[in-house]
Amino acid sequence: MRHFIFIGIFIFLSQFVFSQENELLTYNSSVLNWTHYAKSEKPSGYQNAFTYCGINYVVHATTHGYLVVYESFVDLSSSWVLRGKESKALLRHEQGLFDLTELYARKMNKQISDYMKQQKNLLTYETLSEMAKKIYKEQNNKLFQEQLQYNAQTNNGLNELEQTRWEQKVNTELTKLESFRTK
Repeated sequence: MRHFIFIGIFIFLSQFVFSQENELLTYNSSVLNWTHYAKSEKPSGYQNAFTYCGINYVVHATTHGYLVVYESFVDLSSSWVLRGKESKALLRHEQGLFDLTELYARKMNKQISDYMKQQKNLLTYETLSEMAKKIYKEQNNKLFQEQLQYNAQTNNGLNELEQTRWEQKVNTELTKLESFRTK
């Protein structure tokens, strides 16, 4: 049985620390549905729903070397939908945001895997942790920009043609990176 020495670094998308009350849904858990969302009475700008997606990561030192895992999540306690605005089209759009976040987690997993293979005999916990953080920051910035583009091009899910185009694009990329899915 492998024993992991949990020397971990957790970095979350936001600057706050998750409390015990926060419930995270990982990509492997299930697809989104409206029961995952708190119902809100107050509009927030132009949004009818908000899905708090993020990526966290951990660096493990094991008896056999090192392991870095990036994992996408939705913070259910911070996600909401305006009461009466629940629709299939809106949920489809919110799922697309989660899918896009998962795509970037897989990109991160691939990038760190490639780095670890390249640096095989030169790895230290410190250098690996620094690279994991660098990859996280770079890819997270790209994710944020792509989320803005996704929201704009799909008009937050109202443009069905663009929504379908984005879903196909993201699903194709997810399939290509299936081996970098967090298990």
